[in-house]
Amino acid sequence: MTTDGATSGSVRAASAALLLASALLVSFALIGPIASGDLFWHLEMGRWILEHRALPVDDPFSFTATQPAELQEYGSQVLFALAERAVGLGGLRHVGALLGVLLLLAAYRTALRRVDLPFAVALTAIFALLCAYKWELRPQLLSALILLRLVHVLFVRDRDDPSPGPRAWIECLVLGCVWVQLHAEALFAPILAATGLVGAVCAAIFERGTPRPLRRIGRWTACTAFALGGTFLSPLGAMPHLYAIHDRSKAQTFVEEWQPIWIPPGDARAFPLVPEFQVAVWVLALVAVLFLARRVPEFLTGTKGRSARIGWERFGLLCLCVLLAFTARRYFWLLWFPLVELAALVRARRGGETAALGALFVGALALVPMWRTQYVASSRVALRDGRFAETVDTKLFPVYAVDVVRGAELDGNLFHPYSWGGYLGYELGPANKVFVDGRTVMFADVIPVRQRAERDLDFARDVFAKESIDVVVFLRVVDHGDGPFLWKPPDAEREWVRVWIDELAVVWLRRSRTDALDRLEAWYAGEGVEFDRERGASEYAVLEARPDWLDSRAIVPGELRDQVRELLPATASGGRRAALAWYRLGDLAWRNAMERSARHAYVRALAALRGRLDADAEREALADYASRGNDRAFAALRKLVEAARDPEERP
Repeated sequence: MTTDGATSGSVRAASAALLLASALLVSFALIGPIASGDLFWHLEMGRWILEHRALPVDDPFSFTATQPAELQEYGSQVLFALAERAVGLGGLRHVGALLGVLLLLAAYRTALRRVDLPFAVALTAIFALLCAYKWELRPQLLSALILLRLVHVLFVRDRDDPSPGPRAWIECLVLGCVWVQLHAEALFAPILAATGLVGAVCAAIFERGTPRPLRRIGRWTACTAFALGGTFLSPLGAMPHLYAIHDRSKAQTFVEEWQPIWIPPGDARAFPLVPEFQVAVWVLALVAVLFLARRVPEFLTGTKGRSARIGWERFGLLCLCVLLAFTARRYFWLLWFPLVELAALVRARRGGETAALGALFVGALALVPMWRTQYVASSRVALRDGRFAETVDTKLFPVYAVDVVRGAELDGNLFHPYSWGGYLGYELGPANKVFVDGRTVMFADVIPVRQRAERDLDFARDVFAKESIDVVVFLRVVDHGDGPFLWKPPDAEREWVRVWIDELAVVWLRRSRTDALDRLEAWYAGEGVEFDRERGASEYAVLEARPDWLDSRAIVPGELRDQVRELLPATASGGRRAALAWYRLGDLAWRNAMERSARHAYVRALAALRGRLDADAEREALADYASRGNDRAFAALRKLVEAARDPEERP
């Protein structure tokens, strides 16, 4: 549909500005430091396929999988891996931004077939908002491009007989064949065609005087068969079809993208959806539902007006889109199709410049909540903090912990947060196999086991023993809804050694792995750090040798960094000044639940005050600390330091 000749220059300029703003916002969401955990396991699988020139039968990346490897996106994975070879991991950010803009332009062209320029631009901005939950480099970007084309092929006709002809059948066959190599969502091809078939049957029943209804039904049947046939033209055979009908009840409980639309703000399952985005999606969903509900009596009674004429086939498509959008967050964006038809109806009834400006205003409003959505916010925070050049977002993924595990060759099965599985497998495999990553069907039974092991240490003890877990890479601070706390593996002090800690992550290694501890000790020595293999790593012990790691490896939480940066240089001066600095660092650590660093600081303060203390009391406290390191000995150390300091030095 072309632009109305009466459209003013100001409307065209506003339309161009809104389209540009939508494209820039999508690019910004995709071009920041990588924030998608799923991208890594897609790359990992793509690299494996390219290396072995085959599709794996058993999963090569995990130690918990009891099902065959999940291959439903193998074509996209190979394409991503080839792109990584060509431009590197950092260059994939630009690939993602390019794909995002192409998808946005495809939506714009799709809308332009139904409405004129201002409405199409407004719908493009709404499309950007509805896709905001998943603006990341994943197979869905390629899948959505094909879906937009398929909808055009199947439902572009507005004549009395909207059934697709042989040319459309062949295109559905080709689209289904190409699509199934990229993503199991290729099953939408026969589903959408079957929706058209149901619409044709309904038209034959409810529409009086429908021309050649059997021919119409037959052509849709042929189209469905061609689309379905295309989805079988794959090395996977029937696997995508079995994957599509797999029970996802567990995924809908634990995995964000499979959770439904109606979870309210404040519910833990709403994360990472910000309230503004949730409200916007609810409003758009309500508008789409009301629009379709208003059409039902018209269809059933045959009283559709010219402006409301959609056709039974297209009406079935719109109902299916709303239904899917309500089942899972990953399908939010399908609400866009009924909104396009609503815009076409509004445009038909209320044309002119006022309606065009109103549409552009609604489109601009859609970009407001998008500014706070997950991936836009991630890029925005990285830009604000001077981290925009990072390849991987160090606030989301354990980049520094991975450097230690890989550098010290701490091989063994991993336990980790769900969202880190793909990244850890990509960086540390195959020496370290992951517990679980983002493949929901293959790990449907494992996901709840991992979650319970995180929350129930008695249960975790059995799981760790059964699965022979040797390395834990976990969040430094965990919050299960009752306040943040420092997470530790079961029997942490007896069975495990804490070998690394930074602002985001902590790494634990089994004490029985003496070979790995030897390699770790050598790695630390090469970095100029003395590692205590009995007590493990503490922030201050590392920073004493490598103060540059305060910023370059984010050893302590950001809110403490300025205070530590101010006090740390004085610890090397010796004497009372060093003792005072260590004492204050110890208090800072103690107040912020950094007990190991607090103990380290107080021991260093004692060393700086040596000669001013009661020798027997110092010897007893240090011996008690060395043997147990318990709170009583810790308190004794602190008391000794306090007693040895001059009154004017005390806080």
